[in-house]
Amino acid sequence: MRGLKRLMIMATRMSLIIVDNDDDDHDGDDDDDDDDDDDDNDDDDDAMMMMVIMMMIMMMMMMMMMMMIMMMMMMMMMMMMMMVRMMMMMVMNVKVENGNVDHDFDDNGNDAEYSS
Repeated sequence: MRGLKRLMIMATRMSLIIVDNDDDDHDGDDDDDDDDDDDDNDDDDDAMMMMVIMMMIMMMMMMMMMMMIMMMMMMMMMMMMMMVRMMMMMVMNVKVENGNVDHDFDDNGNDAEYSS
């Protein structure tokens, strides 16, 4: 986190330098500093690189978050399926007495009423 914070500070500094350089370039009254303009362009390139790196890091963080959420969703789905299956097993194995419905299973797992 400390490195990310330093990166943010550097990016903001670079962007401020860009703004200052643009103001200097648009003054129009001091045209004799060509070497300074080259330095300004280098600063612009550095700031662009910083911005690109920041974008890459943000994209990576977003991708990681998305992957984590997807994994969580998958795990939740699997847990739900297992729960449903367990519930079904419990219900199927329990002797159901609802009115005239009386499921009684013999040793082979067949319905005792119809197999006899």
